[in-house]
Amino acid sequence: LLHNFQGGCGIGGSTIGGDMVGDTPSQKTASTGCSLNKDTCTGPKFPGSDPVQNFMDYSDDACMNHFTPGQIERMTVAWQSYRAKDSIA
Repeated sequence: LLHNFQGGCGIGGSTIGGDMVGDTPSQKTASTGCSLNKDTCTGPKFPGSDPVQNFMDYSDDACMNHFTPGQIERMTVAWQSYRAKDSIA
């Protein structure tokens, strides 16, 4: 997975920035601490605050507690495509 803030608020005019997973809110910069009200991509194209509680941000460890369903799906597909066959042996 890419970090939430990679690509900032969008790439090439897209509103899907950061990790390029559609259900992760766009984030312009990495977080520090646990600022739950941080919102670096504003306006109607960018709903939601920065995902500071997401494991792929740089917030404090105690603040992080989830992946989005889209991130979980991407990890599962990658595992099944590249690693699952090796672990069956």
